[in-house]
Amino acid sequence: NGIIINGKQYFLNVKEPQELTDVDLLLVSSKQDALVGMLDDIKCMVGENTIVMSLLNGVTSEEIIGDAIGMEHILYSVMRIASVRIGNEITFNPDITAGVFVGEKGIPEKTERVQAVEELFKDSDVRFTFMEDIVRDMWMKYAGNISQNLPQAVLGVGYGAYSDSEHVNFIASALWKEVAQVAKAKGISIAEEFQL
Repeated sequence: NGIIINGKQYFLNVKEPQELTDVDLLLVSSKQDALVGMLDDIKCMVGENTIVMSLLNGVTSEEIIGDAIGMEHILYSVMRIASVRIGNEITFNPDITAGVFVGEKGIPEKTERVQAVEELFKDSDVRFTFMEDIVRDMWMKYAGNISQNLPQAVLGVGYGAYSDSEHVNFIASALWKEVAQVAKAKGISIAEEFQL
């Protein structure tokens, strides 16, 4: 049935991983719990010059993939999009979608690889933002996901609860601080106070 995005139906061109070798760019966009089961498929597609970007939430997928294929293939990235999926239909507001944020770990300049991906996305609807400290940005998003998504799911509240309820805000603040402490222990400095 394809997939419907903002009311328009798209039919995907699907191939087996073994049919694709030495691709230029591979975007990994599964859920975290499916990643380990995909590593053999990822290995099939990666060649000497393949760039691999993981769009998964969290801060571990790059290392998991890099351990399987070599960290030299990994280009760090963060995806920021608020969307709703029901069945095979996805809706989002492209006007407020931040897009993909890209950078090299430990390199605050645009490398040739970053420029190549930026050039690829230039003529698309994907918003591209270069980040000088992409790892810090990943941890900031992680802190936001942990401090906001988890309380909403567990408590069954909406986004407004962080402003309306001192109790929900307290939980979110405590979770954010915990992520900030873990990041600090890993040598990554993020804001220590909860940020909406």
